[in-house]
Amino acid sequence: MKRLAILLPIILLAGLFQNTNVFNIFGIKPNLLLAVLVAAIFFLDQILEVVAALALALLISDFRAGFAGESAALTLLVLVSPLLSRRLPWNPFINNMVLVGGFTVVFYLLTSPGYVIGLPFGVLGEVLYNALFAAIFYNLFNLCIRTNSMLRI
Repeated sequence: MKRLAILLPIILLAGLFQNTNVFNIFGIKPNLLLAVLVAAIFFLDQILEVVAALALALLISDFRAGFAGESAALTLLVLVSPLLSRRLPWNPFINNMVLVGGFTVVFYLLTSPGYVIGLPFGVLGEVLYNALFAAIFYNLFNLCIRTNSMLRI
């Protein structure tokens, strides 16, 4: 639970920025929640920590009543990612980016398949953008966990 406490502020900020246009570049907006939550999977040891991080991210980012299709798709992908993260053959940093890139495509296939067909280059741009943010979040989490271990907090 100590690791979750260290990662929660970053997850909280990603959730808050998800519904803004701060990172919108040429109409392509990253799925920060997907990138931050999949990156967190590599640092959280227990499924309850993953569920708590997911719940916080969904609570912060989605102010609509009910459980939207996007929230359901994100929940499914995040809960599947611990299983897949251990099966991919590369190092965790690469596995993180591959999962986020693949999950971006699956997310759109589940929520709006017409977008994938109608704007494939837009989806490709978001895949790359999400993978970039996944790499940033992974390195940030790694730095926070290592610094915490060195300081013995």
